Amino acid sequence: FMMKYIIFSLYQIDEAYKERIEIVERLTDHDAIIATGSNNSSRYFEHYFGNYPNIIRKNRTSIALLDGKESKAQLEALGNDIFRYFGLGCRNISKIYVPQDYKLDPIFEAVASFEPIMHNNKYKNNYDYNCTLLLMNQVKFLSNDFLMLKEDTSLHAPTGTVNIERYKDQADLKAKIDTIDQETIQCISSDHINVPNHIQLGQCQHPQLWDYADN
Repeated sequence: FMMKYIIFSLYQIDEAYKERIEIVERLTDHDAIIATGSNNSSRYFEHYFGNYPNIIRKNRTSIALLDGKESKAQLEALGNDIFRYFGLGCRNISKIYVPQDYKLDPIFEAVASFEPIMHNNKYKNNYDYNCTLLLMNQVKFLSNDFLMLKEDTSLHAPTGTVNIERYKDQADLKAKIDTIDQETIQCISSDHINVPNHIQLGQCQHPQLWDYADN
């Protein structure tokens, strides 16, 4: 429904689009393909369309880099990157890198205003489910009753959870970032740590017209 709505809106802007857009049940006679989906669906896209020029997007997520000098306002902005759209998008922060001795309390304090997200039943059900799994498997984590912070090297985290990874120094952090497959990262968010193509905390959900994640 959404795609058709967008297409019909384009027709209202300029009827010339009718000559350039075709809605079909099956794709044939195509010159190039742009497709997005999970890592699993991408294998099917590669199988069917791999011989054509293509952009095939897999699972992506976003990360934040903290150095411990962030203000409460900056961490509140990070909360926006974590919770907007319930943390379901590729531009949502699912992992945070912090210094070795970093205390996580400031993060919980700064995101307190996002507590009403638990009034959404689907978010609450996912949070409760993932919390139960961690408890049953005796995995250590910290919680403020609507967000779980768990020390984990994985980039992706389930709904209601953000993974935490600690670094010793800037060189160690750079080494960790360099080992990540860049095709799995959508945004790198940081206010004090300068890495290529990073954006400010709170800006993950505000892409610019000139942002092309796939070049």
